[in-house]
Amino acid sequence: MKKIRLLLFISLLFPAISFAETKKGEFWEVGDGEGGTILIKLMPDCFARTNYSKGEHGYLGEMGYWHRAGSVTTVLYDSGWSDVIRKNEDGSFSKNGYSPTTPLDGKPSNTSPAKQVNQRPLFEPVPVEKFIGVWKLIDENGDMFYLDIKADHTARSSYAGGPEGVFGETGVWRYEGNRITIVYNSGWVNIIVYGDGKFMKYSYGPDQILAGEFNNTSSAEKVAPKEAGVTY
Repeated sequence: MKKIRLLLFISLLFPAISFAETKKGEFWEVGDGEGGTILIKLMPDCFARTNYSKGEHGYLGEMGYWHRAGSVTTVLYDSGWSDVIRKNEDGSFSKNGYSPTTPLDGKPSNTSPAKQVNQRPLFEPVPVEKFIGVWKLIDENGDMFYLDIKADHTARSSYAGGPEGVFGETGVWRYEGNRITIVYNSGWVNIIVYGDGKFMKYSYGPDQILAGEFNNTSSAEKVAPKEAGVTY
């Protein structure tokens, strides 16, 4: 709840003090503090996303908000980490990373060069056909259920914990590069995402925001329709 309140606060604060200067979004390549590099996408609505997959959101990456004052861009993430990208005297750019317990005027937790790059996918794209079919998932209680993703952008699950009980849930889905987002009639949301050669499922309850903490996560295994009793 603290992270959700923080994101809501930032979303109200940032637009009031700085409108995004970029019209189409910006992409920055910076170090991740662990010897690798990550990609940061700064969107025109002051929302930010990264492809950093080692945090609590896994293959969903990090999410947050950004603000620019002069040549200094500050990005605050839902994980509590912050990145500050600034222009150096020689015209190059650098990034300072700050842990959740490190003040922005303190010593950075890590530093790296930063460079603006051409637009590119944050994650390796997966053909939408890879998502269509029947999936075996685990719910918030550790029970298995099936999810049928149909080509017409509708979905039906055998999850019995919703308002329809044993009749399961129905919903619609949207494809985005390496993931699909399924919104159910119960208000729940599932995201099936691909990364490092495997699929994962992240679930959000009706009272949660997608930029905050998820309710539960599990592996996502695609199975033959007949296993779930689905016929086409």
